[in-house]
Amino acid sequence: MLLIHIVAEFVARNTPGSANGAWSVAVAMLILTANAFLWASNDQLDIGWRNLSIVVFSAVPDVAFLTLDTYGSHSTWAYALLTAAGMGSMLWMLRAWHTAADRPTRRWRTSLVLAAYAVQGALVAWGHPGEAVTWMLVWHYLAVAEFYRATAPCPSASVRFTMISFIAWAFVFPVANLMYLLWPHVHVDGEVWNLPKFLVATGMTFTLLEEQLSKAEYASLHDALTGLP
Repeated sequence: MLLIHIVAEFVARNTPGSANGAWSVAVAMLILTANAFLWASNDQLDIGWRNLSIVVFSAVPDVAFLTLDTYGSHSTWAYALLTAAGMGSMLWMLRAWHTAADRPTRRWRTSLVLAAYAVQGALVAWGHPGEAVTWMLVWHYLAVAEFYRATAPCPSASVRFTMISFIAWAFVFPVANLMYLLWPHVHVDGEVWNLPKFLVATGMTFTLLEEQLSKAEYASLHDALTGLP
């Protein structure tokens, strides 16, 4: 998904004739990636097609919303309808989400979705669908950061690093918009905005290494020679 995002972003920057469609695909991939991260943190990953369908269908209303905004639609009713549909689809996904420890709790997950889409609905009512798309990206990646922290086996340094990287990823979007408004002539390379993505990948890699080292250490201390169970 991130590879498609990067390719679509490149196309949008270099082929003006297809910029709107490419931007829609690029941002849609960010939403799908966030939903995939959220769903991947639960304990029900045994059926591949089911995982993919849940991730895709839960993101459809949000993708439709951002596509309308990209093409400059001014239909408040369409935005409001898609906001309500997005809230419903995310509630469906996060109510199906499950871990043995139930962290974050179902009440917390439900409250998160209701609050997030209430803000989105308010932005739509005030006539700011573009800001609603930015908020959509922000809250998705803040939620990913919290889910990653809450479902980690232990609060290790790599888990904290990855969580902070997800938070940085979330705030890339409003910071980029703010810089465009305040300093429109300042150019920031795409690699700078993509840096949090690489930090997330690095943090997750180190987290996996930590888990493997912990398992290897446990296995070395609990074998036939030590007599430990």
